[in-house]
Amino acid sequence: MELGSAELAILDRLLEARTGQQLNDSRYWRVARAVESIMRSHGFRDTDALFALLTSKSGYEVATQIVEAMVNNETSFFRDATMFKQLRNLLADTLTEKGSPRPYRIWSAGCSTGQEPYSLAIMHGEMSHLRGRKIDIVATDISGGAIDRAREGLYSQFEIQRGLSVRAMIRDFSQEGEKWRIRDKLRESVTFREHNLLEPQAAGPFDLILCRNVLFYFSMATRAKVLSHLRDALAPGGTLILGAGETLIGLANGLDKIDGGYGFYRLHSEERRDIAVGG
Repeated sequence: MELGSAELAILDRLLEARTGQQLNDSRYWRVARAVESIMRSHGFRDTDALFALLTSKSGYEVATQIVEAMVNNETSFFRDATMFKQLRNLLADTLTEKGSPRPYRIWSAGCSTGQEPYSLAIMHGEMSHLRGRKIDIVATDISGGAIDRAREGLYSQFEIQRGLSVRAMIRDFSQEGEKWRIRDKLRESVTFREHNLLEPQAAGPFDLILCRNVLFYFSMATRAKVLSHLRDALAPGGTLILGAGETLIGLANGLDKIDGGYGFYRLHSEERRDIAVGG
């Protein structure tokens, strides 16, 4: 299905209004698929009827379905092995420090169907010397459908094989027919919530925030707004991890890049003092 420029403009405005994200060339295939799927499920014979509904007051529910279908939910377990190796080293150094009995709080922002936060829970369980230090994982996504799937913790054979070893599959998942469900102990270690990154995060502060491969879908102005919310949600000395292709050039107020960890940023000393005084 091919969409005209006027139709793409409507969808672009809809996506940005709901999520802050913008359409780009890499998303056009997803947009066409989303429109085609919605048309079939609602019995529309042509795009004119669909877009007439989208621009009316009664089209909110259908518009929500299209937005959720357009949002990129691409993910996998332990996506980006280099990042997880660096994160493992960071946690090994941080969680063995003395003097902090409280849980180490992590926010997986834009968690899609749950593979990232479950990977964090699996990794913590593998680090036997850290099991005495509790971690608290909050995972959010704008897509209600993605959050429902994440809470269920049920994955296809294809999904389970992306990033997981056979040993981890057997240890951390149970097979249910042709699918695999993450074991209750790991599933219950993650709190899933719907959340729009355009809004502040009320569940903070967090010691670690992962917001990977999300910012580049936003305009510069929206990136600045989202980054401000992420920074405000960090605890003193907290770490923010972005995707490999994302940069904070011109936007990194209060954040310093961590040497040896691409995409790793930490609140600098002045920012930490300000937060400590205010909290």
